[in-house]
Amino acid sequence: MAGLWVFLLLTELSRVLVLLLPNTLLGVWRPNIAARSGRCWSGGYGWLVLIWAISDSRCLFQYTNLSWYWMLPEDWVPNGPGPFLYQVLMEDPVFFCIWRLLWTESPMDQVLFYLKRLGRTGSLIDRILLRIRCFEEDLSSIVSGTSDGSDSSSKVVVKLACTNWASHMEPMLVEGLHKKPLKDIVAKVVQLKFNCVRLTWATYMFTRYYGNIVSQTFDNLNLAQAKQGIAQNNPAILNMTHVQAFEAVVDELGRQGLMVVLDNHVSNPKWCCSDGDGNGFFGDDDFDYNEWEQGLIILTDQFRSKSQVVGISVRNELRGRHQTEDDWYKYVPRGAQVVHGVNPDVLVIVSGLNYAIDLSFLKKHTLGTNFDDKLVFESHWYSWSVQAGTCFDNTNVVYNHSLFLMDEGDEVENRFPLFLSEFGYDQRNRASIDSFMNCFLTAANKYEFSWSLWALQGSYYIRDSQLDYEEVFGVLNADWDTIKNPKFIEALQGNM
Repeated sequence: MAGLWVFLLLTELSRVLVLLLPNTLLGVWRPNIAARSGRCWSGGYGWLVLIWAISDSRCLFQYTNLSWYWMLPEDWVPNGPGPFLYQVLMEDPVFFCIWRLLWTESPMDQVLFYLKRLGRTGSLIDRILLRIRCFEEDLSSIVSGTSDGSDSSSKVVVKLACTNWASHMEPMLVEGLHKKPLKDIVAKVVQLKFNCVRLTWATYMFTRYYGNIVSQTFDNLNLAQAKQGIAQNNPAILNMTHVQAFEAVVDELGRQGLMVVLDNHVSNPKWCCSDGDGNGFFGDDDFDYNEWEQGLIILTDQFRSKSQVVGISVRNELRGRHQTEDDWYKYVPRGAQVVHGVNPDVLVIVSGLNYAIDLSFLKKHTLGTNFDDKLVFESHWYSWSVQAGTCFDNTNVVYNHSLFLMDEGDEVENRFPLFLSEFGYDQRNRASIDSFMNCFLTAANKYEFSWSLWALQGSYYIRDSQLDYEEVFGVLNADWDTIKNPKFIEALQGNM
């Protein structure tokens, strides 16, 4: 109890500091997104999170000068409805870490340890410069508990046989809802015998456009015909925010028994990928580390109560002139730890460099953690990404880049699961399966890795400024009612 009073005293001193300092020193200004009135909550602008009181009623925070993004589940706010947004983690992850420790009833000495860390940062300027991040510490044993030590032979291995369904483009809505009812598209996925969907999303949808309405976005993009189709097939979607519509898709996938992997495909909603599209690597125009982390936090918490969401891919196809192994090790593990810290039950899926082709650098230096057996690596394999001649040669190249992770031997200390999260080819030739796909399916049978086919969608609302753009790699045709290449699907189903 004495430790709790020390905790409250320190936060009260922080509150006084905020009141005394000029507003110009309080950090980055952001507009208030939402506010909650009542006994516990208020809102405004500023930097510090002020933890005022912790009581039996779980009135956790009372503060001045705060804007927020974080999604607070309803059961954490006993005196009123949720969810609502606030910006704890983006502004001060150490405070969030302390709160997590208290909420999970961790020993007070663990809490005081992080308070002492916080106190050593000194002035507000120092706090900003140092940017202490509680998740850089290995908190998995504190926040989510240690491994139960159960025999791995008793674990059930589930192979993911997924298809990709795009929701990361400019309209920020899963493709095809102007062609067919949502439940019918999902039923088609089930009929095709996939057991999961890799659902793509853009960071800005959660960090910048969280409250934007679907119908307004379609109006802004001049997608009148697509909007009319949605009104006919999925009328409720038009009045939803983009995040609500995304959640409705996840809910329908769960209702029909499908697993979901949420893939952070890009930051700025657009087609992916090229070296110069601004979304490739940390430091690009549309790839700010802090905002990327913020998006991961919001999404992970939003969907952590949905058991159908089995994995979160922290970023798709890292690439471009800014990519380096050093920065990969600097930033990617932090994002992965954030996901694991918010939801310790979900698989944390991590890709490599060069358009998610290359993980070979892990032979020299691993991440140093497996996130309580939740770490999965992902790789992509297309015909143009590996051109070594024969199928045997191509498979060897892929093995050296990524498949080696599945073999426990000299090259890596431990065997890791691998998810081939993108592969595919032009399916318009209904009479054949090309040599690349035959090679891929042979490797899939040999190594028994999980995979996700690019792609389900037969068309896009808009791509490259063209309306109703056909996806030639799509399983479905442009009208979303028939299968492009039944022969290929039959061969694929043999690997499910």
